[in-house]
Amino acid sequence: MLSSSKSTRLALLLVTAIGLATGAPAQPLRLAAVTPSSRPIVNRTVPVVWVIGQSNACGATLGYWLNNPITAGVHRRLAYQPRVRIWWPGASASRPWSAPAWETYQTGSNAMVNNSSYWITENRFGTEASLADGVQSFYGEAWVHKFAWVSRLDPRSVPTFSRGATERDGLYGTMMQNWRAAEAQLRAQGLSPSIKGIIWIQGEGDTRAIGQTDLLLYARDYAVNLTRFIADLRNDLAPGRPPIPFVISQLHDRHEPRNVWAPGEVLVRAAQAQVAASDPWVALCPVDNLTLDPASGYIHYDYQGYVDLGYRLFQTLRPMLR
Repeated sequence: MLSSSKSTRLALLLVTAIGLATGAPAQPLRLAAVTPSSRPIVNRTVPVVWVIGQSNACGATLGYWLNNPITAGVHRRLAYQPRVRIWWPGASASRPWSAPAWETYQTGSNAMVNNSSYWITENRFGTEASLADGVQSFYGEAWVHKFAWVSRLDPRSVPTFSRGATERDGLYGTMMQNWRAAEAQLRAQGLSPSIKGIIWIQGEGDTRAIGQTDLLLYARDYAVNLTRFIADLRNDLAPGRPPIPFVISQLHDRHEPRNVWAPGEVLVRAAQAQVAASDPWVALCPVDNLTLDPASGYIHYDYQGYVDLGYRLFQTLRPMLR
């Protein structure tokens, strides 16, 4: 069996020989173009990791920090990662011309890719930069589906991350629509997505039930709501399959002693630990020693905090990877 290159060379020699024998000038061999529809289906499985949650899941730090060798140091390589793809959900304020697509991960001023959150600009980065670096070091590549929104988990809140009566309700529905489109693009390319883990960075919004008479209503029910949320995701994304690993990013203590924590913070932190302890495929990622941004009221991480959090989330996920 001749290789395609050898076959091509043999055909060219044959055409040349015919031309010489007939006295006619040899004509170049024209090969039929290979169109995407005529290419064989690869059917290759690719590792996907989800990042979902509130503002700390989105990332609120300017991307130029990663592009600056003085500020980012060894982390500067995270600014552009050719082995990492992130799902871009479509047109945004600063990219009104863009279409939904899997894009090579890059970040920084005027970067083409950012977090999948419409309310934040494209020149930011979050935990996905270092998290994806960890995932690609394990699998050789990483595909990130990210959905961040300032919201609560409690189903009585509007909007809410919790699943409604159908998969398409509310934020849950928007998140699933994004994923179905992302999944369809992968399969159209002959790629089969395998969700290796879901990262959950949320909890602050449920510490106070704003608008309710009982301000601790959401915090007291957080364990029940989070358990249901995990089950809904697994059932909708991988029904009948082994449970998708789920990592909970702990609610930060804001570098304050427990005796000054708000009651809702105590309840949510306890609920996070309870859910992680009750399921072998759920893990709690400790964060209390990670650095926060004072300008955010010690709510958001600073540049280094986001990088460290991403790597720590990967280390928490790694023992559950298959």
